[in-house]
Amino acid sequence: MKTLLSWRPRGSGQRYLLPASLVALGLWLTWLGLDSWTYRQVLAGQPVPAAVPSASAEKLLPAPLDDRNIARVFGAVPVEFDSAQASLPLVLLASLLGNQPEQSRALIQYADSRAFYSPGERLPDGTLLKSVSADQVVVLRNGREQNLLLPGRQMRLLSPQTTPPAVADQKATALLQAIENTP
Repeated sequence: MKTLLSWRPRGSGQRYLLPASLVALGLWLTWLGLDSWTYRQVLAGQPVPAAVPSASAEKLLPAPLDDRNIARVFGAVPVEFDSAQASLPLVLLASLLGNQPEQSRALIQYADSRAFYSPGERLPDGTLLKSVSADQVVVLRNGREQNLLLPGRQMRLLSPQTTPPAVADQKATALLQAIENTP
């Protein structure tokens, strides 16, 4: 019983184990703190002092991705908001989707008149109704596609790609082929 109460480390190496581990822990925490400070300086765009060894900001930040090609790989195209869209005198009131795209209808208001239109028909202001979806329609005005949204809806960031795959961007097609050929 007396041996349990008077326990002491045996050997001289064990006596220095605790202080050595505390010093190692302190050095490690100092290194982590200095590294995180350097990282914050790089993110903030401030110059890092030359005495602190660190990688340059260009090496830490990845190259920007090409959003258009990534979207095309997944069969979508980014929607670009045009300030002329806000000035369209047309208001989309309702959209009815059919089993086939040509069976879809859109209830559109122009001035004081309201009427249903199918894809391919001309609207009263001369624009062409290109397609109808659940919450928006695409019209072709002066050679540019513009979206009419249902009131209270927000513009989607991506829309389905309408261009046939054979005419799609060559970079996106090459990327798709590379993915398909990867084992």
